[in-house]
Amino acid sequence: MARALPPVAWFRAFESAARHLSFTAAAEELGLTQSAISQNVRSLEVRFSTILFERKPRGLALTDAGRRLLPDVTAAMGSLSNAAGIFEGASESGLLTVAASVSFAQFDVGLSGKATHMSSVGLQRMWKCVLEPSPIWGRGLNGWDRMN
Repeated sequence: MARALPPVAWFRAFESAARHLSFTAAAEELGLTQSAISQNVRSLEVRFSTILFERKPRGLALTDAGRRLLPDVTAAMGSLSNAAGIFEGASESGLLTVAASVSFAQFDVGLSGKATHMSSVGLQRMWKCVLEPSPIWGRGLNGWDRMN
C-alpha cells in the first residue's frame, strides 16, 4: 500500500519559506508563527530524510534537495489554488452569486431573457435558493408549493 502524502500545511510552509528564504516572512504570509513554519519544514525534512534548507544566521538557503523539490511543490500549490478558485471569488470571473428565495429566483429567471444591466457589464447570475418558511404563506417552502 502506498504511503500517505505529508500534510499540505508542510508543503505550504516549505514553499513560502523557499520563496522568501525566511521562516519569519513565511509565517507572516501564512498567518502562522515562525516556530510553526520551522516545525512544518522540519517535519517534511524528517519525512523525506533530507535537509531542504541551510539555516543561516540571517535567513535561509535552499539545498540541492530543496531546489529539486520547489518547482513541483510550487506547481502543486498553484494547481490547488486554481481548483479552489473554481468555487471561490466567483464575482472575479464575471459570476454573481445571489442568495434568494425560490420564488424570487423563479421570477428573475422569467425576466432573464430581457437585457439587464448585469448582462450589459458582462456578469452572469447564479442563484442559491434559500428554502425557508415564507413570511407571506406562513408555512411551506416558498409559497409556490401552495399555488401548484
